[in-house]
Amino acid sequence: PCRGWAAFERPPLDAGGAALGGLAVVGPVGAFGNPALPARGTAQVRFTWARPFGLRDLTESQAEWWRPGPWGVAAGARRFGLDVYQETQARVVLARAGAAASGGLGIAYREVSGTGWAPRRSVAVDVGVRLHSERGSVLAATSETVLGEVPGDPRGQGARTAVGLEQRLGSLRVHLEAHRTEIRPVSAVLGASWAPGSVGELLAGVREDPPTWSAGVRFRLPGAQIALGTSWTHPLGRTTRISVNLGAGPPAGDAVAQTGGIR
Repeated sequence: PCRGWAAFERPPLDAGGAALGGLAVVGPVGAFGNPALPARGTAQVRFTWARPFGLRDLTESQAEWWRPGPWGVAAGARRFGLDVYQETQARVVLARAGAAASGGLGIAYREVSGTGWAPRRSVAVDVGVRLHSERGSVLAATSETVLGEVPGDPRGQGARTAVGLEQRLGSLRVHLEAHRTEIRPVSAVLGASWAPGSVGELLAGVREDPPTWSAGVRFRLPGAQIALGTSWTHPLGRTTRISVNLGAGPPAGDAVAQTGGIR
């Protein structure tokens, strides 16, 4: 049972991040990922829709917007659930870009509600940093804490930390992350993406806890990018996601976008 519930405790994912095993620190996860991400890349609007675990009545949808720059900003909203149970989240991010590093601060409002019981509302704050090298590597870390319920208990709870490394090797990129929540052991995430050309990209990843295997594809159109991802989580089943990015270039946080290139 604990492994099953871990899938609901993870941050919201876009199709690309999910296909890479569930990246949340070094991957281009937009408004719901590392708050340092919106400092780089190009202006984007992204919509994601998912059918979690193949359940007919269970859906997940989210919308994100970010504008990078010396002071980057981002915002996003997400809904997960069905008629008798719903999770809603809204998040705003402020990021600062430097020559070889970027940092950010995110504030999230969360609400959980269900049939027959009162909604539970809370506020979470997280900070993040990304360090970049000229050799195409990125080192990143985040730390998140739930400040308390609104209104209600003001004590901190639900701490979550993560560190990650990304390395570009020609047309191949390798991602490695370690995630830890307050009540769970460390979980490793390994992902790889291969872009043989300038249009398409193949994605694959694996997560330790809960056991998850993922795969997907990402391809570019004029002024847009589309990603499809499928994850198999034991014992919950398969989740299919689709994300559509509307913008002039790669997603925020893309290692190649930081140098002005195209993936």
